[in-house]
Amino acid sequence: MVHFVVSTIAILASLSTSENLVHAAPNGALSCLPGVPFAPSSPHITYTDISTGSFADNGFQVFLNDDELTPETPFVVDNGETYTFKLKGTTDKFKGFLVRFGDEIKDFSGTLVPSSAGVQDNGICGDLLGQITHQTADLKDEITADFKVETAATNIPMDVTVVLINKTTPGSEYYNARFIITVPPAPTQAPTPSPTPEPTVEITPKPTPSPTPSESGGISHSSFTWSLLVASAAYVLVLSIM
Repeated sequence: MVHFVVSTIAILASLSTSENLVHAAPNGALSCLPGVPFAPSSPHITYTDISTGSFADNGFQVFLNDDELTPETPFVVDNGETYTFKLKGTTDKFKGFLVRFGDEIKDFSGTLVPSSAGVQDNGICGDLLGQITHQTADLKDEITADFKVETAATNIPMDVTVVLINKTTPGSEYYNARFIITVPPAPTQAPTPSPTPEPTVEITPKPTPSPTPSESGGISHSSFTWSLLVASAAYVLVLSIM
C-alpha cells in the first residue's frame, strides 16, 4: 500500500510540472522542442558536469546518401526522391538520439522512416513533424532511416541531438546541431499532345482509254487497203506472164 501511494504521488508530481522535467529515456526521447536539445529543466542540462559542443568537433556526421550535411547550411533534396539519412559517430559511440524535421506549419509527418535496428518513431514530436529516436541505450556507431519529402519548402530545420551519457555521475554529455533542408516543387510533366490525323486524300482513278481495233486484234482500215493493193499487183503480174 505504501509503495502504491508513493508511486501515485510521483506520477502526479510529474504531471503537475508538465514537460519541464521530461528528458530522454533509455527507450526513446521524451521531449521534442525546436532548436534546443532538451526541455528547459531536463537533467541533461541541469547536471553540474556537462559536456557538449559542435558535431564537427566531436566526430559526429549526418549524411543524405553520400553527401555530408553541414550545420546551418541549406541542402537541396529532390521532391519525392527517397534518400538514406545516416547519423554516424566517428570518434565516440552514442546511446540516444533524436532527429526532428519540420516547421510545425506544413505536414512533414512520415518523412523519416526507420531503416536500421534500434530506430523508432515514437510520436513524441507531434503530428506534423518527421521524427526518429532510439529504442534502447545500447552503444551505436551509426543509425539510418529513409528520408523523403513530397512537399515543396524552403529552409526547413532538421534538428539532430546525440546523447552519450545521462547520469548523475559522471554527468551529461550530448551534442546538438541544426541542418537546413530545401525542397523545390516537383517537376510538372507537359501533357502528351494527341496525334494529329493526316488529311485523307481522295484518289480519282484515271479513265481507261478504249482500245483501237488494231490493239484489240481486228484489222484496221489502213492495213486492209495495203493488203488490197498488194493483191492487185500480184494479179496484174500473173496476167502479164500469161
